[in-house]
Amino acid sequence: MGAIDINNIKTQIKSILEAANTTTASQDLSSGLSKRVQRVLKVHPARIPIEAVSIPWVTIFTDAKEVDIDLIGHGSNSRVNTTRKAEVFINIVGAVMNPIFTDIENDLASEEVEDLMENIEHILRANFNLNSSVQYHYPVRTDFFEDIYEEETLFRAGVLEISCKIFY
Repeated sequence: MGAIDINNIKTQIKSILEAANTTTASQDLSSGLSKRVQRVLKVHPARIPIEAVSIPWVTIFTDAKEVDIDLIGHGSNSRVNTTRKAEVFINIVGAVMNPIFTDIENDLASEEVEDLMENIEHILRANFNLNSSVQYHYPVRTDFFEDIYEEETLFRAGVLEISCKIFY
């Protein structure tokens, strides 16, 4: 193969997460949430309108790709036919929306987005090669963000970055 099928990697992640969004799944994507995940998408989150009926949602997009300059195989004398190693960085965003305060001592929105991001990481850990689309992947980091949607409603999101290793 001469190129990496990045779209297929995102499709496999989407498929894995959708399959886990059931109450009968061994690892439920919506576990710990007050409302089930409504949509799993493959678009940049800036393109998703904030609509209460479609939240919580999860989306997947590519952040970067790095190619190692070292050549692994020597298929011929041509550098075109050698095997390369690449690292594709995929971001998986989970979003929830809840009232700011239902209890002065608890922040349900923060707890739910944390649960959602942990669920995503746990589900993907069980499929190390993302349905054979990569050699392996691992989580790099998770960041959390918030934005005020309406006067008393916070929109919370988490971004899980995973690194996918591929030989092509």
